[in-house]
Parts: sequence; C-alpha cells; structure tokens
Amino acid sequence: MTVPVIEATSKFGVCSMQTTCRSLMQFGVFFAALGFLTFAPVNVMAPFGGEALFGVSDAHAQRAGRRNNTRTEGEGVVRQNVADAYNEALEMLQAGNNAGAIARIRSELDGASPFEASIIYRFLGQAEIDRENFAAAVQHFQSAIDSGGLEGNNLAQLYLIVGQLHTADGNYSRAINSLNRYFEVAEEPEPQAYYVLAQIYAVAERFREAITPARTAVDMTAAEPRENFVRLLMSIYLTLDEWSNALPLLQQLVSIVPEKDEYWVSLAGVYQQLGREEEAFAVYQFRYAMGFLERSREFEILADLYMYHEVPYKAGEILERELNAGRVEADGDNWEKLGNAWFAAREFERSRAALTRAANLAPDGQISYRIAGTYIQEENWSQARRWLERALNQGGLDDIGQGWLLLGHARNETDDYEGAVAAFERAQSYSDWRDDAGTWLTVMDNRRLAREAERAQQEAYTAEAQDIIDRGERAALLAEAAAGLAQEAYEQGRLALQVSASERPGILESARASLVEAREADDAARDPMFGTEADVRERVRDIGTSAREDGNSALAENLEDQSNRFLERRITSLTQSDQLIREAEEAMFEAEDL
Repeated sequence: MTVPVIEATSKFGVCSMQTTCRSLMQFGVFFAALGFLTFAPVNVMAPFGGEALFGVSDAHAQRAGRRNNTRTEGEGVVRQNVADAYNEALEMLQAGNNAGAIARIRSELDGASPFEASIIYRFLGQAEIDRENFAAAVQHFQSAIDSGGLEGNNLAQLYLIVGQLHTADGNYSRAINSLNRYFEVAEEPEPQAYYVLAQIYAVAERFREAITPARTAVDMTAAEPRENFVRLLMSIYLTLDEWSNALPLLQQLVSIVPEKDEYWVSLAGVYQQLGREEEAFAVYQFRYAMGFLERSREFEILADLYMYHEVPYKAGEILERELNAGRVEADGDNWEKLGNAWFAAREFERSRAALTRAANLAPDGQISYRIAGTYIQEENWSQARRWLERALNQGGLDDIGQGWLLLGHARNETDDYEGAVAAFERAQSYSDWRDDAGTWLTVMDNRRLAREAERAQQEAYTAEAQDIIDRGERAALLAEAAAGLAQEAYEQGRLALQVSASERPGILESARASLVEAREADDAARDPMFGTEADVRERVRDIGTSAREDGNSALAENLEDQSNRFLERRITSLTQSDQLIREAEEAMFEAEDL
C-alpha cells in the first residue's frame, strides 16, 4: 500500500488566532478571583473568645487567644457585642436577608475600633456584591482600607478585590493602582494576584506590560500548572505574533487539558507559522480525536493513513463514526473502505454491515464475495453459502473458480451433498482449481459412503430399540392379564366355599377355566422371546451407548425410559400372578373337600 497523499489544509490565520486570544483573555476577568470574597462559616469568630477575624496574623490570633473571655479593644481584637452582631448578620446574609444583615452590622459602626470598622465595612462590601451593587461594594471596601484596622495580607486582599471591581467597571487605571498597592502591602503576594494584574493589562490592551505579571504567575505555579495562567500568557504572545514564545505554552496546555480543542487548533497554527509541517500533521491526528476535522476527504485520508500504518481498527472507527454522522460521503467506495478496515481488524460483524451497504451500491459481486469471506472466517456456513451464491449470480468476480470451490465447501458443511457436488464440478472447469475440486469430489464420495453406512447402523439400532420396546410392552400386557385372570380364579374359589353344595360345582368349573387361562398367560409372559430382565437391560445398555456415540441421546433416553417401565410392570404383575394362582388353587382344593 502506498502512503496516502495528505492534502493541504487551511492555515490558521493570524486574525482568527488574535480573535481567539482576546476572547480567552476577556473570559472571567472579574469573577475569576471572587473566591477571595467568600465568607467563612459562622464559627470563624468564636462568640466568646474574641478571636481575630479574616485570617489576621498569627501574632494577632495568639494575642487574642491569651485574652480568652476578655473584651479588650485594639487592633486584631473585637468586642463581644461586635462579634455577636457579626454572627447575627452573617446568619441573615446566608438566609438571603441582605437588608437585615446590612442594618444589623451597620449599627455597630459607632464607637468601633479601626479593626472592627474594617471588619464591618468588609462585611458590607460583601453584602453589596451579593446584591450586584458593585459601586457601593467598592466604597465599602475602600472604607475598610481607610479605617486603618487591617495590615499585611488582610489589607492586601482588599486591594485585590477593589482592583477587580474597578476592572469590571472598566476603570483600568484605578484597577492597576489597586493591584500595585496590593503588591506593596502583601507579605507574600499570591500567583492569583499577578494573574489578575495581567488580565487587567490585557483587557486594557496593554499587552507588553501584561507579559511580566502573566509570566510571574506561570512561574510561581510551575510545580502545579494552572490552565488559566498558562492560557493568558499564551494568548498575549499570540496577540503579539510571538509564535516561538507561544509554542511551549501551547504544548503545556495540550498536556494539561488535551480535551480542549482551541489549544490544538492554535498549536497546529503555530507549527505551521514556524514551518514545522511534520508536527502540524501530527496535531492533525490529535485534532480528529478532539473533533476538529470537517471535510469528507480529510476523514478518508486519515483512515488511509491508519491503514497504511497497519492500524485498521482505528481506520474503521473513524470511517464508521463519520459515515454515520454524515461527515463522510456515503458512497459505495467509502462503505467498502470501511468494510475492508473492519475485515483487516477481524471485526467481521461490523465488516459485514458496511460491506452490505457497499454491495447494494455495487455493479458486480465482488463485495458480496468479501462478505461471504467474513462468514467463512467465523465458520458460519449457511450465511457464507447465501452470499457466495449471490456473488456468483451477480458476476464480475476476479476468480470465479475459487468462488465455486468455496460454495461447494459451504454446501457440504450445510449437508447439501448434491449441491456441493454440483459446485465442485463447476469448479473443475477452471484450470487453477481443477485438482482441488477433484480432491473434494473424492472426499465427498467417501463421505457419502460413510454416511450411508452410518445411516444403516442408526436405522438398525433404532429398529432394535423399537423391537425391545414393543416386546416389553407385550410381555407387560401378558403378565398383567395373567394377574387379572388369577385374581378372578382366586375370587371364584373363595366364593365356592360360601355357596350351597348344589351351586358349588358350577362355580368351581368357572374357577378352573380362569386358572387355566391365568397359567397360559403367565407362561406366555415368561416366554424366552421376551428375554430375562438381565438380557433386556444389557441390550438396552448396548443400544443406548451406540445412540449416544452418534449424538442420538433422545433415542437412548426414550428406550431406557420405556423399557424400564415395561419391565417393572411385567415383574410386578408376574409376582402377583404367582401369588394369586397359589391362593386360587388352595381355595379350590378346600371347596372340593366340602
């Protein structure tokens, strides 16, 4: 198979990538970091401990802990009434009562320490965020800063929040100033803050200035890369047409989140911009996995490539999926290509489904012949025969002689002896298959003779089995008749003992006649022609063994069942007959002596 020629695909233009980049940068600019505003659970400020709020420094927390159950005013400590108001307001806020929460916490502003005021204003800012009143939220957060009660990371966090709120309002200069203040007061600036600053620069289209904070955020999280950090820096480089700088970031992104198609698109585009066509083609395959290919010819070429590299299962998957989805043209060639792929992958059922579609569109029997081949692989001879006959009737086969030879084999396997012989004789007329067909005809004749002998043997033991059953039934009936007549003679003998002397001779005569008939029937049931119990069981065992060896278990089981029943009836009745004959004789002797 020659290597498939890959058609040129459309380039990823600079303009389309820039549009993608800007949409990536603008995604979630404000809400990306609102996690900083999330309130802690109600118990973040212990009602009786006066502990510090909002994660203030360890020193503050330790100082508050030493004053357990003390209401000391000062930085990092809240009084009990403020603590109670905070918890009550927080419960209202969580219950959806924003107005009540705002009124409750605002009532504690009078006389509040700087630290308490900062806490209260921060709470009010959050409440306004919940109401989407961002302008008021900015004022409250700024008041929390201006109160002077916070320092270090707690103060820095407020600058970060205010910066994001200014960004959402489109006031980029103020946003940048707030972020710069964050970096001035933060004890250990967080990567998220650098990311937010880079976002603000990017949204303001100050891309060169965005590179440094974006790179810092990426570098700070190198051990555990964050997709949005890497994506932002990559988008900035793409916007600036800096392909070499964008490439390693795109490679990192497709490693982090291979399921996101926009990264593969951009990666292929960057490879092409850099003239690295081989790698761009490798991405071509990955793009299919992510669902990017669109034109029928693209899917066909990709399937051809997989077949060339001896991965037919993958070729089958691609063609089947895209044919069913309507993205690959559903003509005879493509259905045949799919069938061939599944056949090479030994997925015969799927191969047949595709080849059947192709056969219905084909002008000759070649595809029907391929379908027959899948059934032959599975030794499904009835279906193989059906499709071989169809292929030969359609005509146009590359090797007609082989077709007749295979049809002869299929007919032989489906017990059509005459049809098989006829097919092999047709195959003999083709020189390439004359010897093979002759061999098969010899085999067929030998099999015919063997089957005739086998059939004769089966007929013989079947007849013998039926003879055993018939004789057993006759013997059982005679034995039962003997027992019945003996019973009658016995009853008449007993009756003769009870009647008058004048009636007795007639009854005894009748009893003697019944007794004679009982003895005759008893003797007949014991005739050697019926065989002894041991003889019968041995014959049944031998025939049953032969029948089972021939696969005729039903005959063996029927013979065993019926012969056993008739033997039991015969033995039981003869035992009764012997006993009744003796008792009848005794009764008759006793009656004659009267």
